[in-house]
Amino acid sequence: IKALDANGKGDVSSIAAALKIAIESNVRIINLSISAIKSSSTSIIEDLINEAIDKDILVVGAAGNNNIDAKYTIPGSIENAIIIGACDINGNKTASSNYGNSVDFYVAASSTSQATAIYTGYYSKYEDSGIITAINTIESTWEPIIDKINNSSIFIIAGGGSNSGGTPG
Repeated sequence: IKALDANGKGDVSSIAAALKIAIESNVRIINLSISAIKSSSTSIIEDLINEAIDKDILVVGAAGNNNIDAKYTIPGSIENAIIIGACDINGNKTASSNYGNSVDFYVAASSTSQATAIYTGYYSKYEDSGIITAINTIESTWEPIIDKINNSSIFIIAGGGSNSGGTPG
């Protein structure tokens, strides 16, 4: 369900409508490759994300690209959503990626939206394989998780921490 236009722009009502459709359709995963500063106007999005989580829908959200603590953003402030930041292939947080204790994982990508899409795709592909259990239980590792089927790699490391640069965590 696409809520944003071709330029990646959208408003609260279009995002809320897409979330409602996803919840009513009982999807397994909602990918929110979006981020906005938390405000009273985003409270409906926050409520819908929490409704999805309460219905056992996995919500994966972008930390945002403002180099601020993700706790000030939607979906970054949602405790039970999986929040994804962006890092380089050496595990260094990208200059723009938001950070903080609400960031669950960092994925090698040029933006948090791209990192979120990568993580969501990987999760969807492997959710029943045991690889996701391994990802969700790591505390911190600099070793890439290898996709043996396609002979490619995805770099996922545990997040958290309050640093504004350097390595996540």
